[in-house]
Amino acid sequence: MPVVLAVFWGLSGGAAVFALLPGRWAPAFKEAVYLSACRGKLWEGKPSVRLGWLTAKSVPQHWFAHFYAVGVACNTAVLLGLLLFPTVSAASFTFFSEWGLSCLALVLLEVHLMRRLAETVLLMHYPPNARMHLIAYVFGMSYYLVLPLSCLSKSLYHRVGEDTQWQSPPCWTEPFRTAVPELIRALRPHAWQAVLATCIFLLGNGLQHHSHRILASLRPDSSGKQARGQADGTDYYKLPMGGGFEYVSCPHYLGEIIIYAGLLVLLGPQRLLPWLMLTWVVANLLLAAGPTHRWYRRRFKQYPSRRRAIIPFLY
Repeated sequence: MPVVLAVFWGLSGGAAVFALLPGRWAPAFKEAVYLSACRGKLWEGKPSVRLGWLTAKSVPQHWFAHFYAVGVACNTAVLLGLLLFPTVSAASFTFFSEWGLSCLALVLLEVHLMRRLAETVLLMHYPPNARMHLIAYVFGMSYYLVLPLSCLSKSLYHRVGEDTQWQSPPCWTEPFRTAVPELIRALRPHAWQAVLATCIFLLGNGLQHHSHRILASLRPDSSGKQARGQADGTDYYKLPMGGGFEYVSCPHYLGEIIIYAGLLVLLGPQRLLPWLMLTWVVANLLLAAGPTHRWYRRRFKQYPSRRRAIIPFLY
């Protein structure tokens, strides 16, 4: 399984990185990758790449909620599987530590996915004509199936393959009564790593949530009034102001990068999968942030000149 996951992330990240490279190499492939990043306001300027019957296939952007619903379900299943893992405390120190770090990563990921699901359903109001490509939808579904599995170490996968007897708790609360104290004990030798990673992770979540609240506030309320921002003459797209938007056009993307940087710190920089995950996230969001930044600059004449695309003061 770790090899399959590495191939998934390697191919995904490699495709996004290749699409960012300058030059005219494989233009059709680059346009196909960029097409998958086009959604919402970028859909109107999508490339005219020829993909046969797939060329014009799209789904509503509010189907983003499906990603997080699948992610919550899969992450919950994997987390419960770890909490029910047999004879954890009797295992080696390395295995015990990796079990604890993986559990904490899945707990943090659960918080993130549930927040995004709630935001997508309750907070964000997508324009009725907002679309995303079918390829992006299919990849997004597979992405959130794979993400929780990518937080597990090789030793955990090897242990799962052994002939072990899984716990059969008498009630649904039993795993938490036994596993939570074990989790705390497993994390004690890595307290600084766990605390630092959790702070980075929560910082990214806070930035992303605040940015999403600003974007949601730009939508007209029942009286047709705008809470904040500047209009461009349309009903839906306004210039966001305040918070991270004072520095970059896509602070919610920056927040996502910070979130995965936190996972990298938590899971360990010596592991390959967290690096591949972060590489894909950075490349994919750079791919979307650049066109979004240019879209804002074209649409709004008074666009702040100091505002960058995704990285403050740099890009």
